Amino acid sequence: MFSLWPDRSQTSKYLVAVGSTVLVILLRFALATVVGDAALFFPFILAVTLTACYGGFQPGLLATFLGAVAAVFFFVPPYYSFAIPDSKLVVTLIFFIIASITISLVCDALRRALRRAEASERKTAEHLSDLEKRDEALQDVQTQLQIITDSMSALVTRCTRDLKYAWVSRPYAEWLNLTREQIIGANIVDIIGDDAFKKLGPSFERALQGEVVEYEEQINYGPIGSRWIHAVYTPTFSSDKSVDGWVAVVIDIDPQKKAEEVLRATDRRKDNFLAILAHELRNPLAPLRHSLALLKDPNTDSSSDEYALEVMDRQLSHMVRLVDDLLDLSRINSDKIKLQIQTVSLADVVSQAVETVKPIVAAAGHRLVIDLPPERLQLNADTVRLSQAFSNLLNNACKFTEPGGEISLRAVSDNGDIVVSVADNGFGIPADISDSIFGMFTQADQTIERKHGGLGIGLALVKRLVDMHGGSISVRNRVDGVGAEFTVRLPVSIEASPIPPLQSQMYAKRESGLNILVVDDNVDAAESLSMLMQVMGNKTQTANDGEEALRLASKLHPDVVLLDVGLPKMNGYDVARAIRQQTWAQRPILIAITGWGQTEDKANSKEAGFDHHVVKPVDPDVLLELISETRNR
Repeated sequence: MFSLWPDRSQTSKYLVAVGSTVLVILLRFALATVVGDAALFFPFILAVTLTACYGGFQPGLLATFLGAVAAVFFFVPPYYSFAIPDSKLVVTLIFFIIASITISLVCDALRRALRRAEASERKTAEHLSDLEKRDEALQDVQTQLQIITDSMSALVTRCTRDLKYAWVSRPYAEWLNLTREQIIGANIVDIIGDDAFKKLGPSFERALQGEVVEYEEQINYGPIGSRWIHAVYTPTFSSDKSVDGWVAVVIDIDPQKKAEEVLRATDRRKDNFLAILAHELRNPLAPLRHSLALLKDPNTDSSSDEYALEVMDRQLSHMVRLVDDLLDLSRINSDKIKLQIQTVSLADVVSQAVETVKPIVAAAGHRLVIDLPPERLQLNADTVRLSQAFSNLLNNACKFTEPGGEISLRAVSDNGDIVVSVADNGFGIPADISDSIFGMFTQADQTIERKHGGLGIGLALVKRLVDMHGGSISVRNRVDGVGAEFTVRLPVSIEASPIPPLQSQMYAKRESGLNILVVDDNVDAAESLSMLMQVMGNKTQTANDGEEALRLASKLHPDVVLLDVGLPKMNGYDVARAIRQQTWAQRPILIAITGWGQTEDKANSKEAGFDHHVVKPVDPDVLLELISETRNR
């Protein structure tokens, strides 16, 4: 910065005193003809003033001394001497000296004052420069903070002691469906609403008392409604160490809380389902055990034996149906079922479904009403699976309708879709499960008596099957308040991959007199199946582990091997491979009999050399049909 009073060396100050005095002497000589003997000392006032202004008091004294000497020596008669004969000139000299000293003092004081002013101005400028740099740094920090908070999933805001917003992040404003301009400077209560403010007020007060506050609550925000949040309030302090507000970091955990609630509800339904499954499986076991006791009692007659056999057959079928439902749903959920899509008549699908539920309808004394349009409605579907869906709906309607009720199945064509409704005049859908009725393990009858039975997976299975056909299903209680109505909407434009119709096959007469090896590690299972094969006219041998099975097979060369897969010592797959590697007079028929029935299980059986894969419990008639078909082929 330019200064009127820069720092100067001592030498230059005194040189100015000498130089200015010399200049005045020369000027005085130049003006001698004009001023004569007048102005003897006055011109040297100029030299003193200039020197004092330039160098301060001491150089001013030097200029005063030099001026007085020069004036006396050169311009006071007698010239070129220091004699002063006139007393008036002595007084003039004294006044010159006093005036020069005064001027030097004043100039020095002025000079110092100006230097102090310059120093103060310089400090002020430096301070302003520092403030500008500080403001720039603060602005950079704020910008970086804004970028960071705007990129965070957490919602950040700063509030002041008077309960106003001082600053908010962009996600916070967007979360409330507002802009920053609408929020900054506004009162908190005006932004979040009265309900939220009342609930959060105690947390605000704790933060303003200097406490770090953390909480997790469900808050009803005015602009967006009820939300679960996790928040942390950190107090901020002013320069005097007093709390001037707080910074709030808020995380919206509403989706997680809702997901947790869904998981808890699912877990409750799962636990309930397991209890129901145990109940439903035990129910048929009781009559099975009772019937078995009747058969073992030598005092019973043939009619009692026949009744016991009918009960056992019926209860076993019920257990198989329960297990099949479980397996079907599992296979559908894991995309293990592939639909055999072809063009079918809706009437044929409905006919198969009705045929399935006829015994249930008759047993309950229900009236079943089928109302199909006169025109032939066709759609692309898997007949077996779609009829399974409709039979499940009809069965569900029968279950929740009092004996003698009315069940109806009606179909219409609507804008290119086929709409099928199944309605009843039963109990309807309880309000608390209407939203989850198609979910896994959902039970309408949750009482301990459970007079309606079932596993709670029937409707879930229906929904999956309808979805696989590109359709949709919905449910509502009937308008008249009596019963429920399920509506299935199926498109007629599903891209079909028609399959050739199955050619009817005439099975040859079931063969007997076969040499059959039955292998199962469950001794009862092996012996009972062996006895059934003997009753049908075949010769049998049994084995209970893989090594024994391979030894007997090598010795007996059986026509048929009924082979369990899960065997000790050597599993059924390895036994089948070992048999296929042997060279017998004829190739035996290998049938895998197992409780595993997934697609990969059947593929493993085929790879190991099995001809067929049958899932337990086995129907002896089916076994003999498979044997006959294989031998004929």
